[in-house]
Amino acid sequence: MKTKHSNQTIADRLDNERRLQIKKNRDRLKPIIETIILCGRQGISLRGQNDSGQLEEDEPAENDGNFRAILRMRVRCGDEILREHLKLSSAGLTYLSPTIQNELIDTIGSNIQDQLVQKLNLAKCFSLLADETTDVSGVEQLSICVRYIDRMSNLREDFLGFVSMVRTTGEALANSIISFLKTKKVDTQYIRGQGFDGASAMSGIHLGVQKRICEALGKEAVYVHCSSHSLNLALSDSCSIPAIRNTLGTINEVINFVTKSAIRLNILKNTIHNKYSNAPSSYKLLKYCETRFIQRHESVFRFVELFECVVNTLGIIEVDGDAKSASKANMYLKAIMESTFIVAMFVLEEILSSTAKVSKYFQDPQCDLAAALNYIDTCVLCLNDWRLNASINFAKRYKKAEAVTLQNDLQISTPGIAARQKNRSNILAANPEEYFRMNVYIPFLDHILMNLKERFDKHRNIITGLQGVVPKYMKDDCSFHEILSLYEADMSESRNAVEVEIKMWMNTWKNVAKDEKPGNALSAYIECNEIMFPNVKKLLKILATIPVSTCTPERSFSTLRRLKTYLRNSTSQNRLNGLALMSVHREVNISSDLILDSFANKKCRRLNIIL
Repeated sequence: MKTKHSNQTIADRLDNERRLQIKKNRDRLKPIIETIILCGRQGISLRGQNDSGQLEEDEPAENDGNFRAILRMRVRCGDEILREHLKLSSAGLTYLSPTIQNELIDTIGSNIQDQLVQKLNLAKCFSLLADETTDVSGVEQLSICVRYIDRMSNLREDFLGFVSMVRTTGEALANSIISFLKTKKVDTQYIRGQGFDGASAMSGIHLGVQKRICEALGKEAVYVHCSSHSLNLALSDSCSIPAIRNTLGTINEVINFVTKSAIRLNILKNTIHNKYSNAPSSYKLLKYCETRFIQRHESVFRFVELFECVVNTLGIIEVDGDAKSASKANMYLKAIMESTFIVAMFVLEEILSSTAKVSKYFQDPQCDLAAALNYIDTCVLCLNDWRLNASINFAKRYKKAEAVTLQNDLQISTPGIAARQKNRSNILAANPEEYFRMNVYIPFLDHILMNLKERFDKHRNIITGLQGVVPKYMKDDCSFHEILSLYEADMSESRNAVEVEIKMWMNTWKNVAKDEKPGNALSAYIECNEIMFPNVKKLLKILATIPVSTCTPERSFSTLRRLKTYLRNSTSQNRLNGLALMSVHREVNISSDLILDSFANKKCRRLNIIL
């Protein structure tokens, strides 16, 4: 009687047995890898008070961490392969130790980075985004991200990792960025843009990061100051007008006063519920953010919306609160019932409504610089219209302010005017409406218009030529001389041939209705036929890739704060990066077999898992 091994040699049988053993070993480690990926994806900590030794199926007296708890649950749910592995393996072969965790986390993080870098290098055009922050343990963390168009014509902004910094000079930051990119095998010859904030170490034209990267990697890597940051600075400078500045400060103080006490917050909630019976429990005042103006927009809008409730809340606290709270409530109540505050509050609501959507749009990774500047132009046109028709537009806001004062048995009055007033506007007026229009509304509009023009002129200069290849912004007199000189290495033909190609591209869209023309670089890039217009397509790719804001690095800081907390402040840099990459890039597929292959090659493993 023949057996299945009858025709096999001893060597073949041994080889089969070895393959079966390796497969079994790999199957035993896959639940461990999957559990680490689960914890990384969900951003939860792995380790506990005591996570060493054998893993028992019974609950331990001490918390041994989420990682071991999930493995224990898998065993209870019927994972027989894992049960056998934990039961039969000695303490040194369970592969559950913190050291093994770190190695696996690092391997998974490297695998994610490799996949991202592969997509990035295929794009052959990318921009660098970077920003820095201090983590909970006092370490300066530099977040490095990239912006590019992938093979599916999607505009992406991907986080690549954190780099810990000892010094934050322009030289140290630039060297760290270049070293990181080269270590991760990013093809730096294709860098076409840099997006940073306006800090001198990053943006300096002589010793800043942007200058050093241009010198090291090529002049084509043009620097763009973060548009969100520029808009924040424009609004912050405009809000330096005394009446507006004081109103924002008072709003901030009142919000903090009400929300920092559970008792006072409960009074506000009851007041809101009495006025808006269907309001959700989360409907309350929004905290004011000093650094992010988009949150200031929302904070001011909500304050105006709940103004009556705030007045009633402060009135209740003034009567029923303790001595300290009552005196503060009285002070804040008087402050928000002043004529200047009420008028300035409604002026703020109107003017910030024109910039709120622009601020949100800048945070979208799909936004390109040409479209961003178009939105700024639209905003400026709106503000200019309000400025030209200041009397009509201000009258609407003034009526709202009058309605609020009348509701509270008050009347809008002009502040006392001294003969030699030095500390506030002193333009004489026939009535309160004219006074506030001349001293608050018009100066605020003028400041915003001036700041928006000043802050975004530099952005406009960067894409003066490039913007001309977007069908919606095409002009017959547009010059492409400078951009063709700058991106000469990207062009596949001579300059004359490229100029002819651009003319043909412009003629293609000449008779198309304006509403049907692509209005941003990405949509134009998708519409562009690469066979007919290869150089135009390259220019559109560069324009779409040029950074708009550094919102993606800033979002990575939110991940950093979730991962490196007060209780997890000793996390090593490799472990932090691996966990951050798993948390941020949930869409990236992680193959357990590839992780095992990389893991097996790192060190000599006692458990044979190499196929």
